[in-house]
Amino acid sequence: MKRFILLSVISVIILGSCTPVIDKQVQPTAVVLDTETPQIEILPTEIETLSPSATPIPTETPTLTPKPAFPNWIAFVNLNGNVILLDSQSGEEKALTSDGLSMTKTSSNPYIQYSYPTWSSDGLYLAFKKTINTPLPDRQDYVDSLVVYDIRTDESQEILAGESFTGFSWRPGTHIISYSLMTDPNYFTARGAVDASLAKGILGFDVDTMQALELVPPRGYSLIWPRWSPDGRFVGFDEILYMEGRGNFAYFDFEDQEYVSWNRPIGNYQWSQDGENLVYDYLTYAANGEERIFINDRYDEDETQIGDTEENYYLSNPLFSPGDGQIIYKETDLSLDINATQLVVMNLESKHKEVILESADVFDVLWSTDGETILTVIGPYNSPTLMEVNLYDLTTREIGNGWWPAWQPIQ
Repeated sequence: MKRFILLSVISVIILGSCTPVIDKQVQPTAVVLDTETPQIEILPTEIETLSPSATPIPTETPTLTPKPAFPNWIAFVNLNGNVILLDSQSGEEKALTSDGLSMTKTSSNPYIQYSYPTWSSDGLYLAFKKTINTPLPDRQDYVDSLVVYDIRTDESQEILAGESFTGFSWRPGTHIISYSLMTDPNYFTARGAVDASLAKGILGFDVDTMQALELVPPRGYSLIWPRWSPDGRFVGFDEILYMEGRGNFAYFDFEDQEYVSWNRPIGNYQWSQDGENLVYDYLTYAANGEERIFINDRYDEDETQIGDTEENYYLSNPLFSPGDGQIIYKETDLSLDINATQLVVMNLESKHKEVILESADVFDVLWSTDGETILTVIGPYNSPTLMEVNLYDLTTREIGNGWWPAWQPIQ
């Protein structure tokens, strides 16, 4: 099997059939943070249940402005498997962990792996996933938690120990971590049929108050992969239908207290800055060469294809620029045995396209906060390189090696 297809299958995890369905929020129930394999002590938390008309009230963001020695950290997991803070200008590194194992290695003894460092919108906190893997004779047992690092105090705390996460993200403008949990195998009763009584919603944890929340109760389906609009009003997620592929796209509007489902999967997507539009690629499982880039309003009433390419190529992973005036996306040659991908920047007004990186094995792509630089991860996967691309002169600069870079927001 071709290598890029394998990567697509691995990156696209669980599940997925057009008119939006809009309903008022129903009475949510209290969250029970259970764990199937409670091998790690779960920190005590107070569970808060929201009333039907109530919007989760974010804890007021502290007014203290972070003043680290180097104000623009890039967090990533290095080749040894530990979480690192890197100042991209000076090259100085600061290790936040020391007990991790590389993502390309395993062990016959219990071991720890770290992944997905993610900054809060004010840059004060960095959260990352910690997984303890225990090899057993017939399987690999694992248990997750989240580690939250406070850049002001240089201290870390472990939360939600004993859970099994399928995705997490910070709600913008707050210190609330939203997350989704692994689906019970008994949830799937037949092809495209599920047991709604076993569905799980989008949960939350307020780092300031140490309270657990139920942000979005399930509406017949388990919900995974919370992804927020930049203003924190909308959270998108997948409704799980199948054991593989992407689920139907849906979102919750916290201002109007409405649950909206598009009743179809849309693949990789991102919200615009004002939350009124989305850009997406329809890459819902392994690429088939028909994936293109689309923009649509949140009501699903104005879908427009904005990206096209030649035969045997597919487009994927679109991202808005910080000002929404441009998008960047991947263009991959499906006819080659290697993952030959180029990065393309398109001006949304003029539709002018420019290739900024050619014939690379491309993984993560991030805009800088000023929109002038792209940070990307170039393969091979077992030894990836973090590379900056200057969008004005297309010069590149290697700044480190590792996975899952996250640029600290600059306030």
